[in-house]
Amino acid sequence: MPDLVLLRFLVVAGTLGWTAGVVADAGPTPVKMSFERAEGAAKDPKLPPFDVRGRARSFSLPDAPALTFSGDSASGASLSLAPGRWEVSAEAPGRWFEPLQLEVATEPIAVTMRGFPAGQVAGRFPEPRTGSTAPRQIQVFFRSSPSVPAATRVPQGRADCIVENLTWHCDLPSGALDLRFQAPGLIPAYQWGITVRTGEATALGTVPIRMGSTIQGWVRTADGSEPTARAEVRLRPRARGPLRAGEQDRLRSVQSLQTGVNPRGFFQFDTVAPGEYVLEVSQPPFATTSTTVQVLPDRVTEVVDPPLLLEFPKRLEVVIQPPTTPDGSAWTLALRRLEASAGTSEAIVEGQAVSMEGHWHLDGLEPGRYLFELASSGSRWHTEEVELDGPETRVFVDLDVVEVKGEVLLGKEPLPAKLTFGGRYGTERIRAQADEEGRFETFLPRPGTWKVLVESEVPALDREVAAVPVERSSDGSPTELSLLLPNTVVAGRVVNEDGEAAATALVSARSLLKDGRRERVQVRVQKGGSFLLEGLAEGPTELSATGPGDQTSEVLTLELTEDRAAKDVVLTLKKQRRVGGFIVSNSGPVPGARIKAVPLGVAVSGVATVTSGADGGFELSVPPATREVFLTIGPPGFGLRMLRLTLPTSGPLALRADPAAGTLRLEAEEPLQGEPGQAMVVLFHGGAYEGLNYLLSWAAATSRLVDPVPEVAVIPALEPGDYRACWVKLDEMLGLAAGLPPRGPCVSGTLVPGGELVLGLGNRQQP
Repeated sequence: MPDLVLLRFLVVAGTLGWTAGVVADAGPTPVKMSFERAEGAAKDPKLPPFDVRGRARSFSLPDAPALTFSGDSASGASLSLAPGRWEVSAEAPGRWFEPLQLEVATEPIAVTMRGFPAGQVAGRFPEPRTGSTAPRQIQVFFRSSPSVPAATRVPQGRADCIVENLTWHCDLPSGALDLRFQAPGLIPAYQWGITVRTGEATALGTVPIRMGSTIQGWVRTADGSEPTARAEVRLRPRARGPLRAGEQDRLRSVQSLQTGVNPRGFFQFDTVAPGEYVLEVSQPPFATTSTTVQVLPDRVTEVVDPPLLLEFPKRLEVVIQPPTTPDGSAWTLALRRLEASAGTSEAIVEGQAVSMEGHWHLDGLEPGRYLFELASSGSRWHTEEVELDGPETRVFVDLDVVEVKGEVLLGKEPLPAKLTFGGRYGTERIRAQADEEGRFETFLPRPGTWKVLVESEVPALDREVAAVPVERSSDGSPTELSLLLPNTVVAGRVVNEDGEAAATALVSARSLLKDGRRERVQVRVQKGGSFLLEGLAEGPTELSATGPGDQTSEVLTLELTEDRAAKDVVLTLKKQRRVGGFIVSNSGPVPGARIKAVPLGVAVSGVATVTSGADGGFELSVPPATREVFLTIGPPGFGLRMLRLTLPTSGPLALRADPAAGTLRLEAEEPLQGEPGQAMVVLFHGGAYEGLNYLLSWAAATSRLVDPVPEVAVIPALEPGDYRACWVKLDEMLGLAAGLPPRGPCVSGTLVPGGELVLGLGNRQQP
């Protein structure tokens, strides 16, 4: 992105108030600086007073010029800073000062900067090839070599070097240092164990820096031993979607790169093509460990915090009761490894038979999260996620099998249909078939409430019945069920803005049930743009259509009954409004951010999310009449943002990601996620709101999962500011978009950067 365009984005962001951390209308705060010799700095004789120069740069206003100051080691220095977050750096002859990160409020503060004895390193770039130019800037990242005693190590840091023609030089703290040389768009170069002497210049020669993308990182072992020459680091392209076990083996042998590690456990892949990759490390006797990495054009991808950790192999054992299926055959089991950071999974085993005693085990697994599925005859009986963090993990699966017999009726007529207990996408999916008389028989893994998908060809019907109660009979006989679908009819056609029949379109119907739950049914249009929906629930139903090229219709609300068919319904497809934008941070564009936009005052049948690309860019599609939106922005590595925004009449949106973040802890006297139809938890911030389910998905993607507590929800990585959590009833949700406040119990508080805000919600019935 050109600098001028980026600057315009940042200026727009500032005018809209996207500069968290700045206290409005506050005057500058006095800051007193003092300078001292670092504790443990080796061979640092007491010197006469020396001059110090420095600068302060605002995190909240990154496009603002830095503030400079000067002073000396005897009397210190003074400066005035606006409230907010600042980075302060300083330099002096023969000294390197550790930078400070300050949170400036309205009260005067005094801080001390630690100075380390310093020397100089110097080098040169190789002669540029024809058609290319030498870098105009270079940075040196440093840290003490592992051989340096802990008491005399210096903090790891960075120095900006002075570049003149093909040569450069910069000041670094004295000692034995590991160095990384990095310039924009170039592959980093390394030198290890370089000795920097106080007051002297160390010539490093020519540093071979080349263009391209790089993956680099560190490998550590669980027992603290150093990785050996047997350690292998492999890189292979990440396939989109789930992988079967055979496909996984093929990818390990095709299109993969391999390297080793140096004695410090460091590895690097140079000139890697942009894309998504799986990074694997193996070294006997440890288990193979892996992670997903995203490579951007001419960027460095680091696997540093945390490093790749080689741990000892794990064992998973599963014990199942009853040991066999209801018909006496063996269960089958599938196991997948989950990776939350990439949202992917890879098959370890598929369809493996369990012993007739109900026992199954597998050795040699790497630590991490796994998902296993128990199946029989095309039905999935049990799904469970398990964390392998000890030498052996044993899981007990106790199925409370219940036999079910019943009938399916459409109105008063029997309906031959295919049934799926658990619904279309349920973690449990038990299949059954109703015959010409509408009768069916099956077994279920448990009693309780089930979602049931009913599919029929004649009449054409595809509907999920949201809540079917299944109770065990007292005498041990099969449980009798009746699935009664109302004989409702909705018929019509879908047209474009010119009134012509839509060749392709998807019609969605959302029924609001009496207990507050919603059911959705979708069908595709037939010849002439016609559609037919039968067996929908009686009551209010929202009807809409989506077509090719990002076309949607307005939402039409119907009142359905069995005795009155809704015919001749016309849904008109209209082109969506497209709104582009960028997400940027202090260090540049932010790729991989999830952006959710909810239009205000415009009825929609669903809300989609988009992801920012490598340049931080994204594009939203909203109904043509949309003027304002509620935005929820989840940039990886930054704080989740919520804001209410008026869409610009022209030009892109400019949204800022800020690393400042805190943790929200919601506590209640009853489960936060209740039964369908009950009041739900909604969080308000920045003029916008977000439901608990979305916040929990953000928490799962940004932190290590812990054992859930129904009455507690921990949401990490939220931007600082004022928050309000409320119990909100279903009939209030539509009013939220119109700006109506919730009537239920609410509690408020302020989240500070790096802090934790605890909000106690009590219960749903509080006055």
